[in-house]
Amino acid sequence: MLQKFISTLIKFLIIAVSSYILIVIIWGHVAPDSLKINIQEPTSGYMKDRIDEIQEYDDVDILFIGASNVYRGIDPRIFENHGITIFNLGSNSQTPEQTLILLKQYLGSLDPKLVVMDVYPSNFEKDGVESMLDVITNSKVDKDVIKYVLKNPNIKLINALIYKAGKQILSLKDSDQTGERNTAKSEYVSGGYAEYYASENNYIKTFPEAEWELQMKQLEAFNCIIDLLTASEYPFFLMRTPLANYKYSSFNNNPEVDSIFSEYGEFYNFQNHVKLSDTLDFLDGTHLSQSGVHKFNDALIKYLKDKNFITGSK
Repeated sequence: MLQKFISTLIKFLIIAVSSYILIVIIWGHVAPDSLKINIQEPTSGYMKDRIDEIQEYDDVDILFIGASNVYRGIDPRIFENHGITIFNLGSNSQTPEQTLILLKQYLGSLDPKLVVMDVYPSNFEKDGVESMLDVITNSKVDKDVIKYVLKNPNIKLINALIYKAGKQILSLKDSDQTGERNTAKSEYVSGGYAEYYASENNYIKTFPEAEWELQMKQLEAFNCIIDLLTASEYPFFLMRTPLANYKYSSFNNNPEVDSIFSEYGEFYNFQNHVKLSDTLDFLDGTHLSQSGVHKFNDALIKYLKDKNFITGSK
């Protein structure tokens, strides 16, 4: 009797799991976005455009990696004016865990002469679910993606993984995720950059005091990134992109955080080393306006040249 019950239970579980997988794939493909509550496909940040473009790039001078500070703050056109080719592999709220996955997937094909990683402390505080949804939806499913979801079970991640894997296996066309392009808000620029516009600056005069609280799992992933780059013999540079002063100064432990990152290799915090206006050169506390991007990128290029990380033709 018990053996028959176990056999029936196993059959039921196989049918239930198979049915669930099939339902997720079909529902994700045919249902309108408003009804796909737990099958989310991020539509901002232009990650799909970046991934689609990667095959057009190889042997770049610099690969930039990080969160929105990077894909909204590093403009390939400015570097091109200095004879430097770059690719920007930033993504929404990218934590070190997602950085590690993306580097394993694309480092070899891009084959950069230098890897520059933005170590924005905020991304070391996050659980990575939002960023992982972006990566699963727009990149490819491989063993590292599957391993991550198994270690971090979440219904949205599980459904995203099932749906993306189903599309890969069945060669289903990805949905169009370039809805922001050529609008009054933003525009995608070849090489991974997203230029954002705003009619006014979201300036906040006061910002609550706080401290950065780096998660151990993100520091462990960061260690793995350094090990990967070192073992693969890719030179790397760690930086902190500038924040609006009112936001940066609200965190009391910036020196302590900087000392942690400086232990891993060449590191530089550009805060207070680029003359930026909170009201003119930022769209909000985190993201630079285009004028701020120009000032920061010029300072970054000069720093990299002075440190002999790059040469460039101009």
